[in-house]
Amino acid sequence: MKVVEISPYDLGSVGGVQAQVSGLAQALRSLQCEVEIIAPGDAEGVRASLGPVSRWRANGSVAPITLFPRMSQISGVLEWADVIHLHEPFAPMGGVAVLRWAYTHDALDRLWVTFHRDGVSQGYRRWAQWWAYLLPRSDHQIAVSPFAARTAEIVAGVDPYQIPNGVTLDNSLTRTQEERKPSDGSAVRCAEAGYRVLFVGRHEERKGLEVALQALTSLDLTVRLIVVGSGPLTEALQARYPDRRVDWLGRVDQTTLMTLYRSVDVVVAPSLAGESFGVVLLEAMANGAVVVASDIPAYRWLSCQGSSAVLVPPRDADALAMALRNVLTDPALRGNLRERAFEQVRSFSFDTLAERYLQLFVAP
Repeated sequence: MKVVEISPYDLGSVGGVQAQVSGLAQALRSLQCEVEIIAPGDAEGVRASLGPVSRWRANGSVAPITLFPRMSQISGVLEWADVIHLHEPFAPMGGVAVLRWAYTHDALDRLWVTFHRDGVSQGYRRWAQWWAYLLPRSDHQIAVSPFAARTAEIVAGVDPYQIPNGVTLDNSLTRTQEERKPSDGSAVRCAEAGYRVLFVGRHEERKGLEVALQALTSLDLTVRLIVVGSGPLTEALQARYPDRRVDWLGRVDQTTLMTLYRSVDVVVAPSLAGESFGVVLLEAMANGAVVVASDIPAYRWLSCQGSSAVLVPPRDADALAMALRNVLTDPALRGNLRERAFEQVRSFSFDTLAERYLQLFVAP
């Protein structure tokens, strides 16, 4: 089967949708599918560019999309495909351009769409309802969580299948946490003696990095906060919190990120809102990390109501500091959380999810 995976976001920028496109493409290839990727820009792995990358502020974030889709550059790949799989179909302007192409080229029977977004602004509602008539039939629509499905229902009146986001599992995680820690002097060993806490995400308000920095100031433990990512608030937060216990690593490659997950004591995810899933939580748990996160609906759902992660009220730095202290000083608690989390995420492996997608793709 020939499959085109389409991301409306630049694969050269870190993001949950981009990770899903790349991971699913690789897993489908292992099932003997021919898979090509279309996305804005010219990042590694992209077969055809959807257009030049622009930055678009939406849903409390800044999305690396294209405002000028070049359908002539990708139409050949779309014609080649047995299955056209479009992620975030209402993302401007690339997602909508692909919808229009499929509609005008009698390709809706080959088109599948997956909804990722949680939350409906007035602008998004108007935008999506305007283009909803371009969607493929209802049995070709998928959402990654109940929250993404609810958004699709509100804006487009659809009831999609639900297939969650995926993750690559490390089956070597039967070793102890100490055995997983790196033994070299690389950047991932940036912490001195003491506990290590990792934050991964874009530096913008809704990701809650400032809450984590506030919590660090009140922790009476020897702790280093390792911050991965960048964003519009990076310089302001660095100036506001000139704490020597914070290591600002900026963007790192996927291999380094996986090593960080396995080498720290806790991964903190203090997002305020606007999350439909929680890919950072999933990656952390799949790599044997213990998670302390905000008690927002998507994180509560992903952690099985807090059974595989410690949840605290969003925006509450004192509660976050207390939770971190409890988890960091209790090895037995960390061990129990790690074991429950890894068992839970087995069902989220890309290999398992690719089989589910393929079953839908080949169904009459």
